[in-house]
Amino acid sequence: MSTSDCIHIVEPGGRGGVYQHVLGAVQKEKYGEFSRVVIHTARDAEITPDLPRTEYCLCMRWQRSGPRGWRTLLTLAWSLAFLLPHLILSSRKSRIEVQGQFGGGLFALIILGSKAIRTPVIFAPHNSFARDGSRLSNGALKMAIEVTDILRLYNSRDFPFIPENRIVRDELSMYIPECSASDTLFWEKKIRKEHRLVIGFIGQLRKDKNPALLAEAVRMSGVAATLVYAGEDKGAVEDLSNVELGSNQDMVVVNGYISLPKLVALVRLVDVIVCPYSISSQSGVAALARELDKPVIASDVGGLGEQAETVFEMTIEPERELAKAIATFAIRSGDRRGA
Repeated sequence: MSTSDCIHIVEPGGRGGVYQHVLGAVQKEKYGEFSRVVIHTARDAEITPDLPRTEYCLCMRWQRSGPRGWRTLLTLAWSLAFLLPHLILSSRKSRIEVQGQFGGGLFALIILGSKAIRTPVIFAPHNSFARDGSRLSNGALKMAIEVTDILRLYNSRDFPFIPENRIVRDELSMYIPECSASDTLFWEKKIRKEHRLVIGFIGQLRKDKNPALLAEAVRMSGVAATLVYAGEDKGAVEDLSNVELGSNQDMVVVNGYISLPKLVALVRLVDVIVCPYSISSQSGVAALARELDKPVIASDVGGLGEQAETVFEMTIEPERELAKAIATFAIRSGDRRGA
């Protein structure tokens, strides 16, 4: 089999923005040059839709329950003993594309192993930095960038030092599944929409994403609004309890994993998505919002500005800058209540 017949896409998480992007890219025929597309992902992947010429290899086993140390040990053992050699051998006579940074330095080991047997490698890091900031992860990212054949990038700001002949510029596509009536009803029961602007903050609730900054900005804007936070708490929910909103404002917090159909139902219900992040290359949530024709307000960080209709600066007083952006959006959208 020639290298142009098949591509093996590695995204072992099976849930979240990077996986949803992989599905969206395949759905939009981004890999139309290949007769087979094999997606290597988690055995408990959130969704495995029937896509043209696509096969799923559910080869990653995450230990998602039990003490943290036990989970880490079992997941690492599976990754090194099975996943790593499986991926290298299965893609030997085709091509491999590694999507995202995962497993500490596991993504770099997969790239190195593939290169060792002369398999053409594409790497889509999705961030120009290591999320955990560790020396191991930063070193793995640097190594992966140096040895990979092609980098797939989704904004113009990442890796300006990489020669253009090693870069493929692409759009961050997202898969849009069908939503059930129950998915929509779930949010309608929680959100007070009448006479209020509904602002969505969706995805992992982390401090670097600044959920509390958004709440403070909404209070300062005076706009009649319902703030909806939906995603897994990664240490930021507690900060929201210390924010006081105005009398014409309220907050809904749904802490936990949100299935993709339910996520789509929420994006369709809100009026605007806000991404006030301190550090980011791009946002899967912003890409999803744009797929669904929802406006996005984002900080001018990384490539976020390329995904948003309205961009605000992370200045000395970012709350005020974001408050102005929200008030302006409320006026433009015809909602002048309290703006």
